[in-house]
Amino acid sequence: MEEKVEELTRQLLERNDEMLLIHETVREFSFYEDIKPFVEETDDLLARWQEAALTWMREHRPKYIHASQIRQTHENLQNNALACFGTQKERRFKQTHQAIRYTLAGLLDELAKHN
Repeated sequence: MEEKVEELTRQLLERNDEMLLIHETVREFSFYEDIKPFVEETDDLLARWQEAALTWMREHRPKYIHASQIRQTHENLQNNALACFGTQKERRFKQTHQAIRYTLAGLLDELAKHN
């Protein structure tokens, strides 16, 4: 279980960085060719991650990560997957990006402690 959570968490860290890059560089995009597939892939990854992370948390009860943080990170990543295409102010987007990174890195730290 830990390996699955760790792998999905690392994928989300990469996805989060990809969203920041898109937000900073991409100015023209197609809804059906760019936005829709990106959001759907992100949603699929998030669904698998949230289920695995919450299951792992119930089993291991980590000290510094809580279920509410997992749910909030899930929601923030969903929002940023769409917002990276230009629907959110830059400051807010970057703050959310940093909050996501903080929680995902914290989860990886907790996973390392339990291995």
